[in-house]
Amino acid sequence: MNLFLRFLIFAVAEVLGYFMIVYVERIVRIFGKMFWLEDYLGPGWTYNVWRLLGLIVMFLGALILFDKFSLF
Repeated sequence: MNLFLRFLIFAVAEVLGYFMIVYVERIVRIFGKMFWLEDYLGPGWTYNVWRLLGLIVMFLGALILFDKFSLF
């Protein structure tokens, strides 16, 4: 994959992950709470899962940048 394309995917993933972490309240208001998750793990875990997903997106973006993860 081209270096420019990898950097572009990295930048988009970092911005998306950042917004998933910072604006978790709005995301939960849009998509709703995961009641099954809150029943098993306790209150507040919907927010934690969205934050973890944001971190995973950022990590995958870094892996793509350094060519350690291939989409195709």
